[in-house]
Amino acid sequence: MTYRREFPDFPASDMPGNLPGFVDSSWRNDACPSFTNEALGLVLWVDFADPSRREFPDWHRYRITTAAQDAPADLFSSDDFAAVVAFVAAQEGAQRGLQ
Repeated sequence: MTYRREFPDFPASDMPGNLPGFVDSSWRNDACPSFTNEALGLVLWVDFADPSRREFPDWHRYRITTAAQDAPADLFSSDDFAAVVAFVAAQEGAQRGLQ
């Protein structure tokens, strides 16, 4: 699965840079493309840059949830991709600290 196949109308220009360890896990029945990091147990959701095109216009463009299929939990959201990168780096640091 790729976001381009699952969301053919999603502009490539709305897609941020890649986050290491995240793989495309997009599914057409979801609200927007998603990328999963199994090692961290995180899913990054990427929505349209234009809020009026989002299913939920008042939500932030980027949202991170747990990867739990049965009960995913919201962990972080922002319109700033740099903030997303910082959040993921903090999660990686926390995980390294537990090892």
